[in-house]
Amino acid sequence: MRNKIFSGDTLTLPAPYDVLSGDPVLIGNLFLVASVDAKKGELFSGEAEGAFNLPKDPALVVAIGDPIYLDPTSRVCIGKAAGKHLIGAAIAAAGNGAGVVAVRLNATTTMMVAA
Repeated sequence: MRNKIFSGDTLTLPAPYDVLSGDPVLIGNLFLVASVDAKKGELFSGEAEGAFNLPKDPALVVAIGDPIYLDPTSRVCIGKAAGKHLIGAAIAAAGNGAGVVAVRLNATTTMMVAA
């Protein structure tokens, strides 16, 4: 295939804000997990595919297969709400008080929940 640029599982883009390796990063509707630390505007590598432990609202209770949304302001996984982005699905249960949730990413784009 002559028009394929690269596999797309890892992307190198300018950081929209300071990021640390492992941070959830949302650029418009593009969701990545940072592979490296970077200051705002610096190029960073991010994973667009795979499964990751991501920070979640400790009050959120998650079952395997539940959709996982990201609050773009706090950069924490939350339940479905207006203005939040669907980033993947839970691959493990996470109870009340847990600070992380295991998420299999959807792909490279997200879907924002309408008001």
